Amino acid sequence: MDADEITRLRQYAFSQLVSALDSPFAIQDCYRNILILGTPADYFRMQFDAISGLDAATIRRMAATYLRPELLREVTAGPMV
Repeated sequence: MDADEITRLRQYAFSQLVSALDSPFAIQDCYRNILILGTPADYFRMQFDAISGLDAATIRRMAATYLRPELLREVTAGPMV
């Protein structure tokens, strides 16, 4: 992955993190999760730090650990050509 791809990935991840608190109902859901599910109070800080620290080596390491091509399935939708 080049630097531009990493930058775009970080921007997307940050925007998803921010959208988790973009309305009063989303804030209420977040607070409920903290109370009921035991989500750490510093959850968003930890997510921010994780996103900030993303680099190509980390992504490669995670892909090697969690991406299992032998378990993937190919699905095609639409008319057969």
